Amino acid sequence: MISRLTAAAAMTAVAVPVALGMPTASAVGGEGIEAPAMSSSHCVGDLDGGEAACFTSAAEVAAWKAARPGWRVLVVFFDGGNFLGAKKELGGYHPCTASKLDTDYANAVMPFGWDNRVSSFVTMNGCDLLGYRQSYYAGGRFAGYLDRQAAMGTWSDAISSFKLS
Repeated sequence: MISRLTAAAAMTAVAVPVALGMPTASAVGGEGIEAPAMSSSHCVGDLDGGEAACFTSAAEVAAWKAARPGWRVLVVFFDGGNFLGAKKELGGYHPCTASKLDTDYANAVMPFGWDNRVSSFVTMNGCDLLGYRQSYYAGGRFAGYLDRQAAMGTWSDAISSFKLS
């Protein structure tokens, strides 16, 4: 499933389609990356295709998900501890495998303004997360894959790339 790496990495390097009449995208990080407006408190992104959007209401999130039959949430990042604050849901069209010896999805660079922003997370659909301190899976990493973390200690606001398995 390592082929998912290319699509996931591409998610950080191309213009993002703005879905369902969402706010216009704004440039991020001086690399020409287009991202949804960060003023919204709930963002979603597709690890298979790179599409992303941010919303202010649960109804908008539900409509985005409903327009993608078969799409499922794989990880939810929160910018506050204990699963609070703004959140970023990332997902795809297949669940993670039971094996932790393969990588089902990955992002070499944290998407759309979430670099060093994650303070808690929860995984879903059979996934577990391996976080890295630097982009492209460099620097320190978690001791192993985790399925959730409410209080991240020294890892709070320190994830710059990740793998899901």
